[in-house]
Amino acid sequence: MLQATEGHPAMLVYLNNVLSIGPTSVAGINRDRGLNENLAREILELHTLGVRTGYSQADVTNFAKVLTGWTIRETVSDPDHGGEFVFLRRAHEPEPESVIGHDYPDTGVGQGQAVLADLARHPATARHVATKLARRAGANRVMLNVPASMLGIPAVSLPLLSADGMPLGLQVAGFAGEDARVFAIAAAIRDLLAAAL
Repeated sequence: MLQATEGHPAMLVYLNNVLSIGPTSVAGINRDRGLNENLAREILELHTLGVRTGYSQADVTNFAKVLTGWTIRETVSDPDHGGEFVFLRRAHEPEPESVIGHDYPDTGVGQGQAVLADLARHPATARHVATKLARRAGANRVMLNVPASMLGIPAVSLPLLSADGMPLGLQVAGFAGEDARVFAIAAAIRDLLAAAL
């Protein structure tokens, strides 16, 4: 889904990637235009990792270089397929790039696809997307509606009893780094419930 979204003509046009040219590409050497970081930044901040998740300005710039050459066919020269995605090798930055600690050899369009695949599998993407979905669903507190494992927070699930064949339980969750406190609270609740039931 991520690759389909980022390669969609509407995204490429709206975020000006159709104008982004690798500085040392064949087209970059012969033209006045250059690198555009809009698409790379939006992918990192909004579509995958989210803000303040450890990527740097260098990651944005390198990712933008990876995405050079991702453009659309011109409608004037190709009326039957104009506006469709096309990869232009001559506009692509012809170098390996490092994005978020991973090195990607220059494989043309495959270089961008590899970065997107890694971003889609990144734990920060799971947390960011799950949080956005929970907020969209109207959750007042995200951690009450999203599995703790997706948010990366400590949590303990306590099975309590069964009613009409359905298990009932309680989940104790806390903030990141409060593992010991969450476990201590869960143990105290377990002991109280064991004595009461």
